[in-house]
Parts: sequence; C-alpha cells; structure tokens
Amino acid sequence: MSQTKILNIALIGNGKTGSKVEELINEEKNYAHKKLNLIGPFNTRNKIENNLDELSKADVVIVFTPASAIDFLCPYLLDANKMVLWGCTGYNWEEKKHILEIELNKKNLLWIYASNFSLMMNLIKELITTSKKFLPLYQQPFSNNNGNGDENKNESENKRDDRLKISIKEIHHIHKKDVPSGTALLWKEWFQKQKNNISSNISIESIREDDVVGIHELTIESKYEKIKIVHESKDRRLFAEGALWGARKLSEIVNETNSSGLLNFNDFVLKYLYLSTNPSLNSTLT
Repeated sequence: MSQTKILNIALIGNGKTGSKVEELINEEKNYAHKKLNLIGPFNTRNKIENNLDELSKADVVIVFTPASAIDFLCPYLLDANKMVLWGCTGYNWEEKKHILEIELNKKNLLWIYASNFSLMMNLIKELITTSKKFLPLYQQPFSNNNGNGDENKNESENKRDDRLKISIKEIHHIHKKDVPSGTALLWKEWFQKQKNNISSNISIESIREDDVVGIHELTIESKYEKIKIVHESKDRRLFAEGALWGARKLSEIVNETNSSGLLNFNDFVLKYLYLSTNPSLNSTLT
C-alpha cells in the first residue's frame, strides 16, 4: 500500500480566521491517514524572519494577516520559493500585480489571493453576471405612444435611469478595519464590468456590529419589485476550509500544469473546475 503524501502547510497569522485553519489541520491528526501537517503558526511572537528553516519545510503557505503586513512578508516568501494563498483584505493586488508576476514567473511560483475564501462565492458571481444581463430592459423607456412621440421622448430619457437602483450592504464585526469590505468591492466590480449607466451607480453601505462574521447583500430595486442576493458567513471555518481546499489544489495543479503568476481565488476555482472536467488538457492556469 502506498503511503499517503503529507502536505506541509505553513500558517502565517493565527487570529480570528487563521486560528480556524490551525484547528482544522490539527483535527486531521485524529484520522488514521494524516494528510496535512502544520508548520508554525508564525505571528508577531513567533516571527517568520526568525524561522526561515521551518518555513523552508512547507509545501504551501497560507497567510491571514492585516494587509499592512503583505509588503513585509513578500520578500521572505519569494526568497523561500513558496506557493502562497493570501487571505488579506484591503490590499490592492492589481496595483502590484505586474511587478509581482515578473518575480513569480522567474521562480515558477503561483500565488493566490482572496478577499473571501468561500467556494460558493463563485455561485454569487454567476448570479450577479446573469442578473446584470437584464439591466438593459430597465434602460428602455416604457411605450407611451399617444401620437406625439417626440414630446414624450425627452421625458422618458430623463426617467429611465431612475427606474432601477442597485445597492450593496455589508455587515461585519467591529474589529474589521477595511471599509468597504473586499467582498463588497468585488461584487461591485462584477457588476461594473457591464458598461451602462445603471451598473456604474452602485452604493455600498458598511455596518460594523458585534462579532458578525460577514453578511453581504445585493439589492436590485425598481418601483414595483425588489430582488436580493444574500451571502451570510456563519462561521470563520468557512474561510479556513476554503483556504485548505485551495492549498491542496494549488499543490496538485502546479505540479500538473507548471503554472505561475498571481491569480484571484475565484478565477482559480473556476479554472480548476475547468481542468478537472478536461483532464486531457495540459495547460497553465494563468
């Protein structure tokens, strides 16, 4: 019988969400065939720069830290030649993408970043993508033909943008620093890829209360109807499970496809699903 391969995962940051990753990895030790091994966790007390030998043993690194720590950590993780999943919200990855990808491609490394590690966020993306296809219906003026179309044309044109309102509300715990949340901004971005006047005017309301894990609500409202898409994260284990799923698949796919670069987690999930249904394809993810 072949021995089960152990995936060594280094964890940087063990706060609210990182501690859930630690819990899930440690729970696997109770199974007969241990598949995950925890290295770390590394934090402000157990600093990564003082534990480079330990870091070198990792197959994949998972990071759950404030965005302010990313620029400090990047050089260490690049020098260590490690695949990384970043769970840090409030960081502008697109701004640094070009420079980072030059280094990642040189080292044949693939890094994944996410504002939300929920696997079902891709379902939300599909719902938003589908719903926005119907927006042009609300940009067409109602027929009001009383024999004097020219006089009514300007009035209809002026009213058409008022017929539909799109808003996003996000609720999180009082300690969350980034406002709006990265997920709310992502939802807005998905809508704004559809170029029209309606989708460009989307308000975001941010609420901070108690220890709410995360609630995101998209509302599409007209004069006579209201449609809502709601995603509620009930436990931070949701994000930990998504990150561990990503770590396993990242290790598998990189070995199979020689992929490198910087990729959003949602795109990574969709590309993995595509490759898993087309096993004969030997292509890169990026």
